[in-house]
Amino acid sequence: MVAFNVLLFKAEITGNMFWGLVVLTMGILTFTSMGIALAGLCRNTDVAAAAGLAISLPMQFVCGTLFPIEEMPTLLRHIARALPLTYFVDALRGALLDGGGPSEYVGDWTVLLGCLAVAFLLNRKCVAVKTFRWG
Repeated sequence: MVAFNVLLFKAEITGNMFWGLVVLTMGILTFTSMGIALAGLCRNTDVAAAAGLAISLPMQFVCGTLFPIEEMPTLLRHIARALPLTYFVDALRGALLDGGGPSEYVGDWTVLLGCLAVAFLLNRKCVAVKTFRWG
């Protein structure tokens, strides 16, 4: 979405590209680990794809990716604060627009690192390792 906005709408990145890439890498690792865990729990690829879409699309609408969280009803704001995508969006927005790194967005980075650690450990210890099957 960032590249799309820069290329199509001439949006300017006024922040720190290094921290933006670090946040992006952390988000890729976190959400990929979560996706692998989810896929391991599904019977086949069709179910995994449907489950992934059923989770990711609503999360994108609620977590501030497309609409500001501040403009949402209170219930949706509480739901957004329970989802890791909210913290990824905040940290990425902070890095690319304000140049803020981990010291400015401690809460966002902490949640992302915590989710990454939990997803990695779950995959390593149980979910993906025990449920993955070829074909």
